[in-house]
Amino acid sequence: MIRSTTKVFFGAASVVALTLATAHPASAGATQQWCGVDNSVIGYVEAAGAGTYDNDIGTCGVLGVRGYYTHVGGASWTAWKYNTWGAGSVTIYTKNMTKAQHSTSVQSLLFYSYR
Repeated sequence: MIRSTTKVFFGAASVVALTLATAHPASAGATQQWCGVDNSVIGYVEAAGAGTYDNDIGTCGVLGVRGYYTHVGGASWTAWKYNTWGAGSVTIYTKNMTKAQHSTSVQSLLFYSYR
């Protein structure tokens, strides 16, 4: 009885692990969006934080970022953090981040990056 229960448990656990491993999009880590003809902004997320930055400082306007992180009580979004116009980047540091949301004032972009 214990042996068959163990097999069922480990079989179910491997199905769950496979599902979680394939649930993230192919563009994990960093995402690039265009705010002009030759101007782009990059949004990224890592386990320790997230950020948004211009490829050419100041071309995408005011940048924003907030991160989604896991904690003992579940998961939460951080508050939005913005840079000043022309500063070129904004970063937040919070452990256990799984995704981030990024924004720009030029073209009003709003997009996600996933880890």
